[in-house]
Amino acid sequence: MINFDVIRHDEAVVLASAPLHTHSHFRTGGKAGLLVIPQSERAVVAIARQCIEANIPLYVVGQLSNVLVSDEGLDGVVMLLGHAFSKAHVEHSTITAEAGIWLSRLSAIAARHYLSGLEFACGIPGTLGASILINAGAYDGQFADIVKETRYLDAKGEIHVCHGDEHRFGYRQSRFIADRSLILTSKMILGEPEENMYHKMAVLAKKRRDSQPLSSLSCGSAFKRPEGYFAGKLISDAGLKGYTGNNAGVSAKHAGFIVNHGDASSADIVDVFNHVQDTVLERFGVLLEPEVRFAGHFDRIPAHAHTLDPLFGG
Repeated sequence: MINFDVIRHDEAVVLASAPLHTHSHFRTGGKAGLLVIPQSERAVVAIARQCIEANIPLYVVGQLSNVLVSDEGLDGVVMLLGHAFSKAHVEHSTITAEAGIWLSRLSAIAARHYLSGLEFACGIPGTLGASILINAGAYDGQFADIVKETRYLDAKGEIHVCHGDEHRFGYRQSRFIADRSLILTSKMILGEPEENMYHKMAVLAKKRRDSQPLSSLSCGSAFKRPEGYFAGKLISDAGLKGYTGNNAGVSAKHAGFIVNHGDASSADIVDVFNHVQDTVLERFGVLLEPEVRFAGHFDRIPAHAHTLDPLFGG
């Protein structure tokens, strides 16, 4: 048994044996051994250091918008970085924001200050920290284009700053994945708009509404774009668009999305991931790599899947 008594801070909400399905965009998953919702950077750093010192597994998540948590849950501390850790400051063409800020809010702040560069992010369902972690992008934009400086906590509990190319951004990649770092804040340099930003954001929002199953229980794009192909088209061409098994399946609106039809378990959803990957590989010889991350124990996860492992401790 893990002794969670050492995990505490007066600027954090701490909940024992807390359900995670209420936070997940899939609306599935078991419980956290201890759920921590920090209200400040002081709390984030202090709790991370407590986990390091006590060797307690620490899972750091944004709003579980790109993570499938197993039905068994996560036996450790789950730190949920959200609206309570989401301050943003604008100075000239620079926005500095905390990792928990929701991207829709961040892009709206940029637009209000007549700063261009974050329009692509207005409809991405995620937080800044998680998006920098995987260099999230959409509609020809990505965080690698605008992020200039990031403060982070390393596995020793020390705070560092990296600049520019030190982020080692790639397609859905950054240095923070391999280094297992906890992103605290990031500084983005934006520019003057070449067109009406609100109009551009409205156009992108309509494009998303028309093409994506936004009203479904989903964690967004299920698979990364394979080189030379589009994941959604491969899945559709394999005859899997609209496929359903055990209350989970492939969206009938966009084959690139895997959805919970309402009563699915995480095990049901991972079965769909495996079925899609197996079928596309058999039909076209292309191995789709999941974009969604898998947290906790599953009997089988797709090949080349990225797991959400404890950041520190354990």
